[in-house]
Amino acid sequence: AARVTTITKEVRCPTCEGLSAADSDAKAALAIREEVYRRVQAGQSNGQIKAYLASRYGDDILLKPGATSWSWLVWALPVAVGVGAAGLLGIRMHSWSSRLAPSTKLPSEKVESDSQVEPTAVRRE
Repeated sequence: AARVTTITKEVRCPTCEGLSAADSDAKAALAIREEVYRRVQAGQSNGQIKAYLASRYGDDILLKPGATSWSWLVWALPVAVGVGAAGLLGIRMHSWSSRLAPSTKLPSEKVESDSQVEPTAVRRE
């Protein structure tokens, strides 16, 4: 009986909104509880029973649906888009800032170029 309750708490009532088959008094929930009981008595595993219910009622019957091969995409795609956008923004900012910066020599470069000029005679009066 404990196993039946455990399974039916993980299965949605097909006619009730927001209730598990264990918590609902609807006829559909009662039918699910009876089916789960029969399958537990027949020796089926929890996974086999949930797979049967999902095949009969659809994956929405499970309150905690299993991960599918596409589940990773739901989580990875937004992260990849965010990283790509940040990288593109960084490249654009760098390009933009280098275009705005004046092309001036460093003070040390000016001193070197000035020191290469021959001194002129200084007139003293």
